[in-house]
Amino acid sequence: MFKKPFGKIFLKKLLKDHFCAYLGRELCYTETGFLIFDTEHDDFPKFKQRYRDIYDKRTLFQLPYWTDCHAFDTARQGLQARNLTPEAAGMVDVFCQSPLKDYMEHDKGNRKFRRDDESLQTTA
Repeated sequence: MFKKPFGKIFLKKLLKDHFCAYLGRELCYTETGFLIFDTEHDDFPKFKQRYRDIYDKRTLFQLPYWTDCHAFDTARQGLQARNLTPEAAGMVDVFCQSPLKDYMEHDKGNRKFRRDDESLQTTA
């Protein structure tokens, strides 16, 4: 859920000259509910090709888990990506620990039912 708008300047600050910014977790996989890319960055074409290959060549099925999170983590290895939540460990809500916390909430699991306003609720 978006709480307030943000603009291009905010997004550029998130990237800080990296090809992408993401919500990482130590010893766990990335939260891919928010990813931002600089498609003009020198590392972006290499990432894009790796990511496509994981699906096109079906190497996804050689990864420990067959998710977009694991595909993303594999494709970005060795490239200049920025982890927006370097202190996050385990399966925590990384949105609330990130620079996005004032702008977005990630209502996932039981959190999506905590609101009084039924118009904001969704079903699984």
